Amino acid sequence: MILAFGGTLVVAAVGIAIPLIQRAIVDNLTSAAQAAIWPLAVALVIAAVANFGALYLRRYRAGQLSLDVQHDLRTQILASLSRLDGTRQDELHTGQIVSRSISDITMVVGMRFTTALLAACSSA
Repeated sequence: MILAFGGTLVVAAVGIAIPLIQRAIVDNLTSAAQAAIWPLAVALVIAAVANFGALYLRRYRAGQLSLDVQHDLRTQILASLSRLDGTRQDELHTGQIVSRSISDITMVVGMRFTTALLAACSSA
């Protein structure tokens, strides 16, 4: 989660830096003493690569975290069902348990995604 949050911070910082670099390029082109543009162009390319890398890191780690949460929830459901004795297990309707567990896991993962999305939007 720390890597995903760090990626979000880098994306926000680069998102602020890119327009500033573009402004400096335009200012250099329109000023009387035209300085070299290539250092700013290189900085712009580096910022774009950093933005891409941070976005990739954030999405990859957030996706991996989501899969880990799903796996943990499914494992906990299996463990709780395994603790039941044989008579109690026979009383359960398999389709209903599978359907409800999938629905509940989807809801928890959706809430986690919504929370992460709100956090990313508020940091940007």
